[in-house]
Amino acid sequence: MGQQFKEHVQRSKNIWIIFISVLGIALIVGGGMYLLQQNKIISVQKDLRVLTSNLQNQITQSQTENEILKQNAANLQSELNALKNISENKTDNNSSIYCTSEPTPTVIGRDIYPINADKYGNIGFLGELFTADDCGSDRVSMIFGVTGNNYTLWPDIGLKNYPSKELLSVLQLIGFETGSTCGGSSDLDTCTHWSLKKTIPLNEIIKLKPYAKEIKSSGCINCG
Repeated sequence: MGQQFKEHVQRSKNIWIIFISVLGIALIVGGGMYLLQQNKIISVQKDLRVLTSNLQNQITQSQTENEILKQNAANLQSELNALKNISENKTDNNSSIYCTSEPTPTVIGRDIYPINADKYGNIGFLGELFTADDCGSDRVSMIFGVTGNNYTLWPDIGLKNYPSKELLSVLQLIGFETGSTCGGSSDLDTCTHWSLKKTIPLNEIIKLKPYAKEIKSSGCINCG
């Protein structure tokens, strides 16, 4: 009986020793895993901080490059404006003779004012008007067909080629119609003959000036 009790006690001790050993191992393993996980978290946080710092540096660098590009663009625009002013000044100097030259009278008594052929070619009535417009309103008032703020000649113009989309839009906006040599409204894109059968404000006919290079000739329907 005493021997059995001792064996029972010994088994109980062994069970507790095993339990405590298992518990200790579990705590050691768990603690190790916890420390490993914490190290991983710290490492990830460090990597995130480095990544964030790199992104911020890249954003700052990009903003700096954008500012440099903007400044370069502004400098380029300034240079272009300066070149444009130089070009316009040269044009004004070259145009001065057209603003002061006396007109040439015709046999029927009409004064023909000089045309700046470099800008407007030899396009007749509109060439006179456009050249005078470069000089100012006083010169414009002397041009045949100008009455007050109106242009009364009813222009009839021929184009060098088919009208550009921009010119076609302006012609239609002003009120021009396809001329007798074209096929009517179905022939707009390929029509090179356009007529305007009415008196219009000067500021309307002047809208054709930027497209002078596309105009081959200009006459008039109401030339009287």
